[in-house]
Amino acid sequence: MDIGAEAGPEPVLILRPALDPTDVPVLYALVVAALADATAVVCDVSAVERVDARLVEVLARLQLTARHHGGAIRVRGAGPGLLRLLAFTGLAEVIPVEAPG
Repeated sequence: MDIGAEAGPEPVLILRPALDPTDVPVLYALVVAALADATAVVCDVSAVERVDARLVEVLARLQLTARHHGGAIRVRGAGPGLLRLLAFTGLAEVIPVEAPG
């Protein structure tokens, strides 16, 4: 899990295949640090192996953290399962997802 530099103006946070509860404070800190130089952070979830309510909670909390610091997150690499969970929880309007491609 790290902030990576890619072509484009926004930093990219690449989530590990398996999220551990101890990763959450690190993710918050990475998002806050990235927002010092950007208005948004892209969270790449394409490698995440387990798409469940825990992942949705982490993304929601990252969005809250980002908004608290004057920014936002956007999700990249979301599969159908995550899209369904975001819709089911009502968070599809709160956590923007990049279109595949």
